[in-house]
Amino acid sequence: MNTKEKNPPSLSETTAGQREKLERLISRLEEHQENSGLSDVRFVTRFKRYLGSTKSWRQRLCARNWEELSNLAQWETKLSGLLNELEGSSDLPQFVEKLPIALYARVMFERLQGQSSDRRCGVLVATYGCGKSWALRYLNRENMGACVLLEADASWKNSFSTIVRGLARALNVDEGRSTAATWEGVLAHLKMNPVCLLVDEAHEAGVELLKLLKTIVNQSRATVLLATHPSGWDRLTKSSQESYQEARQLVGRTLRPIHLIWANGVHPRDVSAYLSAFGVEKPEPLARKIAPLLRERENLRLLADALEDAESLEPDAIEAALSRLCGE
Repeated sequence: MNTKEKNPPSLSETTAGQREKLERLISRLEEHQENSGLSDVRFVTRFKRYLGSTKSWRQRLCARNWEELSNLAQWETKLSGLLNELEGSSDLPQFVEKLPIALYARVMFERLQGQSSDRRCGVLVATYGCGKSWALRYLNRENMGACVLLEADASWKNSFSTIVRGLARALNVDEGRSTAATWEGVLAHLKMNPVCLLVDEAHEAGVELLKLLKTIVNQSRATVLLATHPSGWDRLTKSSQESYQEARQLVGRTLRPIHLIWANGVHPRDVSAYLSAFGVEKPEPLARKIAPLLRERENLRLLADALEDAESLEPDAIEAALSRLCGE
């Protein structure tokens, strides 16, 4: 059977298609810049690895000066990556700002911005499933340009070189010929551009991260907001190991009081806010009833699964879903 093969797109058609894609990407990025209130210089400085220079952004991309934009496919990749970074919090629940932990994080962030002393570190202590990562991502989304979000992982564990590279990448600082040179570049950048470092899973990086953050607070006007598991905070404040002595100086630069509200899990008010956002009417009685069970398990993660599994939003149906998920 004969089949007709489609002719491949011509060069002009390919170029036109790439320009259309770039047009959409640029328009969305212009909206992000306008909403952030950042000047061209600050916007490009924040996202240098994607935009290159102020001239590239304003006089070539924003001007749609296609003749001066070589390799449109490469620009499409870069701008797509930037948009993904900017909208990486798009999967945050719409109600995240109503969660008590997010409200608390916002208050700490605002306090940090007004600090004139060296108390420029905030600590958000919460066990898994309470929403601390949501809270930091929410702050980052709402304060673009004033914040930089980092997530520590096991590869950072007490590794000076890995942590410094992670900081440099998040801040769009070029790596130097050595780790020490890169670290100097990070400090120099933060002295000129003092942002708030939002560090999620800080306990994963160990004591070395805390030492570096203490230096950042000492030598720049940058602020720091850490989200950490209770065990990580306990090690910092209670360990007698010599390696923690220097890092413990960060405690002296931390906002007080340091609340441990979510150290053991969620509370009825957290559960109530979550249920209310899903449309559960008069959620307080149900929240008080199931909060102890959620604290014993995965906190809001378990509740999210139960709401997805429940046959309806009636309290009995939600409780039944929780029982099934817990194997009861």
